[in-house]
Amino acid sequence: MFSVLGFAAGGLLSAGLYKIVEDRTGLPMSMHAPRTGGIFLLTLGMCWIAGLLATRKLRHADPADLC
Repeated sequence: MFSVLGFAAGGLLSAGLYKIVEDRTGLPMSMHAPRTGGIFLLTLGMCWIAGLLATRKLRHADPADLC
C-alpha cells in the first residue's frame, strides 16, 4: 500500500518536474508508459523485499525482547 501511494505521489511530482525542465531547456522529455511501468514494478519489488527482511527479523526475535 505504501509503495503504491508513494509511487503515485512521486509520479505526479516527476511529471511536473519533467514538464518544467522541458519548458526551460527546450529538450524533449516525456515519461513513457513502459518506463513508468518498470519503475513501478521495481518499487513494488523493493518494498516486498524490505517487508520480507523485516518479518524475517521478527520471526527470529525472542518474544521477551520485543516488549
